[in-house]
Amino acid sequence: MVKLFDTRLSPTGIHVHADARKPCGLPVPGPPGNIFCLSSLLNPLKKLSLRQTRGDSYVAANAVVRFIDRFVESLDLGELDFTRTQLAPTGRPPYAPDCLLRLFIYGYLHQHRSSRQLARQTRCNIELMWLLEKLTPEFKTIADFRKDNGAAIGRVVSQFRQFCREL
Repeated sequence: MVKLFDTRLSPTGIHVHADARKPCGLPVPGPPGNIFCLSSLLNPLKKLSLRQTRGDSYVAANAVVRFIDRFVESLDLGELDFTRTQLAPTGRPPYAPDCLLRLFIYGYLHQHRSSRQLARQTRCNIELMWLLEKLTPEFKTIADFRKDNGAAIGRVVSQFRQFCREL
């Protein structure tokens, strides 16, 4: 039998995936390493992003979130004076400003003004999950982004309104 995954046998006789070090619950019949773990087979399916399947049925072709996505992609956030457009060499990387800007424009259109409302929407709204690539920033992160980039967000929202009027 072909060995599909790097596996090992645990002392209890339960099949263990080498990366996760978690037993999947399947007893190993025969020599160690001959049977692959079912959870290992399903792990790639768990990692699928809503954004990877852009043409699928998660978001309609004429949905507003697709328009917001294209609009934000067309902006140069460095010129608009957004902070943290360049990554620092050390520390954890922050949320990308374009991601949080998409969230604010979505909130502007759907009248979700508070940071807590926006954070809640990132966890329960399918269109917003698609727009943010399943990122779920906390309300404090959203509030800090608003505080640090208030003037730039205002300029982008006024550009967005002007652009919508021209359509």
